[in-house]
Amino acid sequence: MRRKRKRISSARSQLPSRLCDEAKPGQILISPRVLMKVENTVKVEPVDEFELKGIRRPLAAYNVIAALA
Repeated sequence: MRRKRKRISSARSQLPSRLCDEAKPGQILISPRVLMKVENTVKVEPVDEFELKGIRRPLAAYNVIAALA
């Protein structure tokens, strides 16, 4: 029997790719949602809000500066 693959095309699944497109070489940008999960393990600085394709509102982003020990 052949299984159908579900295609994920929501804004949530596109967000990491969109942030990666906005990042400069060597830069890691994360969303506020990701920041909530990793805030005790990384040092970040806020960057401008981005208007990303497929995302309704401007999104705040954070630049990861370093991992915390």
